[in-house]
Amino acid sequence: MKVLVTGFETFGGDELNPSEEVIKKLPQRIGAVQVCTGCLPVVYGEAEKELFALIRAHKPDGVLSLGVATGRCAPELERVALNLDDASMADNRGVLRSGDLISPAGPAAYFSTLPLERIRSGFREKGIPVFVSLSAGAFLCNHLFYLLMEYATRCRPPLMAGFMHLPALPGQGTGARQRPTMSLSLQIQAVTITLEAMGAEGV
Repeated sequence: MKVLVTGFETFGGDELNPSEEVIKKLPQRIGAVQVCTGCLPVVYGEAEKELFALIRAHKPDGVLSLGVATGRCAPELERVALNLDDASMADNRGVLRSGDLISPAGPAAYFSTLPLERIRSGFREKGIPVFVSLSAGAFLCNHLFYLLMEYATRCRPPLMAGFMHLPALPGQGTGARQRPTMSLSLQIQAVTITLEAMGAEGV
């Protein structure tokens, strides 16, 4: 099974993005899963363009997109992608979207097709915290997640795909007293567990 794993470039003044750092360190094979990676721009329109170019190039059996949510204390698997761009932060080109539909003709939401319960079981076995979230926000992470699931839903059979948010890295927590962090090695292990579960589900 081949899985495409994507991260995002830095944004918002941070010098690092955990999702980018994780994909740099992933091996090319994890168990039964062949891993291919790509880093996406934090720019409306360009992020999904690059994602779909990577899908066309690699023809994966599954897609796991990663992003950062710096206020979260552990990895969070996103269950729902909303058809809404409504952020307080501009993208890396200075574009701010407020109250805009991502896909005017699309449904209000799509659900992840990742094996969420199998993934959670893998985390529990390793003693690593993980949560399932019902909101991916309304910035680029949710924007990409929605368009990915729109694509996945139209595939026959539906593509195994979804989104996971990662916490900040320790080096990102130095300027914020209450900013939770997780080490890079533990974040890599979290993504590895997720890919192993995807591979087991796809057998």
